[in-house]
Amino acid sequence: MKKGILSERPTPRQIVRFFGMMLSGRITRSILEKWLGDVSDKRPDVDWLRVYGLLGMTDAYVSEVARLDVAARSGFWTVPVVRGLTINKIVEALRKSGVDVYTYTNDLDAAVPTNERDPNKESYIVSFKETIEADLEFANLSADDLVSRGIKASTLLEHLLLWLWFVINTGGRLDVKDVTLCAGSRDSGGGVPNAWAA
Repeated sequence: MKKGILSERPTPRQIVRFFGMMLSGRITRSILEKWLGDVSDKRPDVDWLRVYGLLGMTDAYVSEVARLDVAARSGFWTVPVVRGLTINKIVEALRKSGVDVYTYTNDLDAAVPTNERDPNKESYIVSFKETIEADLEFANLSADDLVSRGIKASTLLEHLLLWLWFVINTGGRLDVKDVTLCAGSRDSGGGVPNAWAA
């Protein structure tokens, strides 16, 4: 390199910072795709039939998904929540998949009776920002803050379902460093449940 001409290569400090941002979820796969253009290593296959098969709900999934608009959105994971799905079924499937799941009760469905959306009433679609860790946009906000701002938060059931899909399709885990506050749910005492990888 000639004297006085700066290198265009990133510095070691910039590289460390870049990988730190990727690991924290601040740089997502969709952001990388925008930077790099079309790449062959796209997001994991969205194999919800496999997930619902593990949940013992293949027939329900096939009949319900036909009437739901399950369109993918760039930068988001689209999650079909099928009528009849329960938190207890998801926890059982996570355990069958080799995930150590610790709960404060044996019946999470009874312990978490209040949810913004409920698959016992109808099937629906919900989308999550494509990030491994809790959404940094809402860091340091309480469940009450989210409600007062009109922000629809994930329910415990939805977050655990996304977790199950992620485990099955990538072998990885969500919430490795942070805790996701499932502010769309309330336990029987009015508290907000949360989830993280042990």
